[in-house]
This record gives sequence, C-alpha cells and structure tokens, in this order.
Amino acid sequence: MYEQDFRQLSQLITSIHQNTETVFPLTPDVNRCLFCNYRSFCDRGDKAGEFEHWVDWLASGTGDASPNAYQKVSEIDQ
Repeated sequence: MYEQDFRQLSQLITSIHQNTETVFPLTPDVNRCLFCNYRSFCDRGDKAGEFEHWVDWLASGTGDASPNAYQKVSEIDQ
C-alpha cells in the first residue's frame, strides 16, 4: 500500500509541476472574496472578514456560499 501511495503522490506532484497555467481566474463577484483567507494573494484585501459579517451576508440571501451549496460538490473518485 505504501508503494501505491508513493506512486499516486508522485503522479500528483508531477502533474502540479507540469501545469503551465500560471494564473487562476478571479471571480467577477468580489463579494465572494470578503471572507476568503487568501484574498491578499489576489489583491482583494488584507485579511478575511469577520465571522459575524459572514453570517449576516449568508442570511441576506445575496450569497450562494451556504452550507447547502457545498452538497452540490461531487465526491472525488479514488
């Protein structure tokens, strides 16, 4: 099993190194970035928003980042 894991991880690492796409596309909806921990990498703020504001944003119905939205994500086949 160790050898299988090693081969799979090696393939993933090789795939990452061979990726030529240098920039990830940014979402045009900057409101989605308000609570992202990585928003400083995209020059969309210095730090993520406060949790209380996130709860208010979800309750307003303007965001689709509700827990139900994540149920639409399919599982990764192993």
